[in-house]
Amino acid sequence: MSSKKSKNASAASPADGGETKPAAKAGAAASKRKSRRKNRTAYGFEIELVHARNSHLGWMIFGLVLGVLLLWKLAFVGKLIGVILLIVAGFAGRNFLLTVLNEPGTFRVEKDHIEMPEGLCRGRTVSIDYAQVKHAFFLRRAVPWTRAGPILVVEADDRALSYPRDWFSSDADQLRLLELLHTARKRAQAKAS
Repeated sequence: MSSKKSKNASAASPADGGETKPAAKAGAAASKRKSRRKNRTAYGFEIELVHARNSHLGWMIFGLVLGVLLLWKLAFVGKLIGVILLIVAGFAGRNFLLTVLNEPGTFRVEKDHIEMPEGLCRGRTVSIDYAQVKHAFFLRRAVPWTRAGPILVVEADDRALSYPRDWFSSDADQLRLLELLHTARKRAQAKAS
């Protein structure tokens, strides 16, 4: 019968110089983390938003079909629900049309300003200097039930722009924008004073 004990398959560590290699690796890993942190606040990158074209199309078809059936076959209460479904289908159709006509939108980060879309598939952008940014934060708890949280809120001189989580391809894009806005705002304030 064979023994169930495992055998040590690794070679013995060398007595001299064995301690310096792990320390060198740890130092290299720390410098990589620092360079990654610096690259997060680097300028000259773009972040594209994503649209929900298929979702809008699905709600449009569902609302149209069920709304027409309810209007055609049922009495007053059914017809009222059918009208509500047709209104929902109209909003979904409008959003679907916007996704067809316009690009979702792109954040363009430059050294002295950032170009931000006014909304998803609106076709308009806003150029904001970093010194104009008053606040940039995540709204996590007071989020409308129709939006996925967190919502990135950017308050500039006379406007507040909000960007829900479901407009981004990942959480990292939202976090990267927030970190960039904070560091660039601090730098702009330091230059002004």
